[in-house]
Amino acid sequence: MGILSLKIRIALLWVFIPIVILTTWVLRLRQEELVVKTMGEAFVERAFSIFPFIFILIPLVMAILSVSLKDVGNRRTNIILGIIFILLNIGYLSLNIFVLSVPIIILAISIVVAAVLILVYALRWQRYK
Repeated sequence: MGILSLKIRIALLWVFIPIVILTTWVLRLRQEELVVKTMGEAFVERAFSIFPFIFILIPLVMAILSVSLKDVGNRRTNIILGIIFILLNIGYLSLNIFVLSVPIIILAISIVVAAVLILVYALRWQRYK
């Protein structure tokens, strides 16, 4: 596998993440009544407006950067943001495990798996040259 193939794989994984996040938020909107009852309406409004924007924008920008950045910057950026997405989604799962439905938990786990694959590809970057 060449370096271009590796960059395309990483870019596709970055595109996969916001698609799963959007699916998760659509499913989560169905459960919004439960969240409003437990956490309050103001918190839900802020969380539903800020977090999707951040969690969707970063992977989409990374998909573009994964193809356009030079190797060293690309590798470092993928390692750093891969670790951040792994930690954020594990934290999301651990804080909400009893509130979320099974499909949302499965989707969140798939985001962690995609972020782990990004991290693994970035760490093994030298093998693909």
